[in-house]
Amino acid sequence: MLWNSNRNCPEYLNEVRKMLENEEANAEYWLQPETKTKMLKIVEMELITKMAEMVSSKDSGCVYMFE
Repeated sequence: MLWNSNRNCPEYLNEVRKMLENEEANAEYWLQPETKTKMLKIVEMELITKMAEMVSSKDSGCVYMFE
C-alpha cells in the first residue's frame, strides 16, 4: 500500500479509523447485517492485523501502542 509507506503509526491509525468508518457506512447501506459483520472483520484484519508488523517496524513508538 503506497498510502501508508510514509506515515508514522498515529497517522496510519487515524487513516485506518477513517477507512473503517467509511466501510461501515457503506456496509450499513448495501449489506445485510450478518454480511456486514463478516466484511468488517475482514477489513480490520487487512488494515490492522496484517499491517501491524510493517507499521510497528518504523521508529514511531507504535510497538507500545499495540501492546
